[in-house]
Amino acid sequence: MKLKDRVAIVTGGASGIGAASARLFAAEGAKLALVDQDNVGLGQVAADIEAAGGSAIIIPADVSSDAEARAGVDRVIEKWGRVDVLLTAAGMSTGGTVDTIEEAAWDRTFAVNVKGTYLWIHYAIKSMIENPRAPSSPSARSSRSRARARMRRTSPPRAPSPRSPRPWPSITPPRASASTR
Repeated sequence: MKLKDRVAIVTGGASGIGAASARLFAAEGAKLALVDQDNVGLGQVAADIEAAGGSAIIIPADVSSDAEARAGVDRVIEKWGRVDVLLTAAGMSTGGTVDTIEEAAWDRTFAVNVKGTYLWIHYAIKSMIENPRAPSSPSARSSRSRARARMRRTSPPRAPSPRSPRPWPSITPPRASASTR
């Protein structure tokens, strides 16, 4: 169980990617705080998690509300003492194109998709930093080392600074000089 006894908040937890992720996190042993405005969906996902032997609380909230984000994170910390995982899966789309969408619809979409993500991270991150729960088993440490080594091997070369010579040959042909025209 990769997330045994971890505390996870999932915004957008009533449906879609949020609900699927919450169920997966619970199957891996996490305690879940499900956040959404859809009370029926929240109740169903929480019931599914608990029926499978997991633990979940529901937090009906507008993710774009500062007060509701703060209260939601506080409730999780009150219940379980910390936050280990945060998945901000809440999102919406009003459809349409730039020339047809009304400003109020755009503002609401931006508030949920961007501001909501910011607010939940803003209030949860302090607990996540103060209570790190990195895996400590030798196999977890070695897999982290392997992952870091793999990232170093597969990272693309960095672009040269304008003041340094190119570390790789140019793939664009040189311009013709005035003498070759």
